[in-house]
Amino acid sequence: MPEQYDVRPATPDDAEDYVDCHVDCLAETYVEIMPPAFAELHRREAAALVDRTRQAWQAGTDQTSSWLARDATGEVVGVVRSGWGQQSWERELGAPTSSAPFQLHHLYTRQRTHGTGLGRQLLEIAVGAEHTYLWILHGNARADRFYRRQGFGPDGGEMTCGASWFHRTMYRLVRPAP
Repeated sequence: MPEQYDVRPATPDDAEDYVDCHVDCLAETYVEIMPPAFAELHRREAAALVDRTRQAWQAGTDQTSSWLARDATGEVVGVVRSGWGQQSWERELGAPTSSAPFQLHHLYTRQRTHGTGLGRQLLEIAVGAEHTYLWILHGNARADRFYRRQGFGPDGGEMTCGASWFHRTMYRLVRPAP
């Protein structure tokens, strides 16, 4: 029987667990793609990110929606965030505009959950039937395969990431509304 997950909207009280899972998943996902300094940088910045995230969620100033998934032991094993329009980092880096008005900001699950359907469940909760875009780092073949199976395809958008992503190249995938 497949593992069941408790998926629910994130609250200010979840900020630390949410960020810890996100940072752990970054380290797992990009271990073969990024230099070790990538994970170290994100771990060093985690405490400040927890504070910013909690404050934004408490104040209601975060215009995105975030969910987390817990396994049967209560451990957070997946996180997802989505929202309308471009993020500030996209505007700062001069990202080409997308025809899709909705964005999947991030979706990460712990490696031990890969293949369980958790990623697909989080994706559908976060974007539903919206005309959606997302960015993928070149070299992340697993994510590329996953999103293409979910109906996303390249739209030609490509750009260089900022400093915290070591100025790597990424490309955009889009999924039209059904």
